[in-house]
Amino acid sequence: MAGGDTRTVDYEVYEPAYLMEGARPSNVVLEDASGGVLTNPVLSRGQRIRVIATLEEMSLGTFLSQVVLMAPGATTHHSDMSQRYHQLPIVAGGQALKVEVDMPLTDKDLPSGFYMLFVVTNTGISSEAVWIQLQ
Repeated sequence: MAGGDTRTVDYEVYEPAYLMEGARPSNVVLEDASGGVLTNPVLSRGQRIRVIATLEEMSLGTFLSQVVLMAPGATTHHSDMSQRYHQLPIVAGGQALKVEVDMPLTDKDLPSGFYMLFVVTNTGISSEAVWIQLQ
């Protein structure tokens, strides 16, 4: 239920247009340097990880172009001064659906804490979030 009178069924379901366009990254897997899968990733500063994803529908010219970290927003406040968005540098590509990225070296860009990791295509379509903890 989202807004409205609780005695009636009064709600809306929002689906962004890009969800209907296909080629959305999915099945995002994080691996450490040795190829081990990170299930509850607690990542260290400067750590290199491999991010692997698949595209729901392979479209000609669509590829993974960004890996970003976003701090979760505060749901109880009008504004959230600690909201952060940080694009991780891609250091090796090899395949279109497998990239290596480095975690930030200092807390100047990102303080320690929990972040949502998204994989984004060159057309701006993002994956579902993968939660990580940055130490």
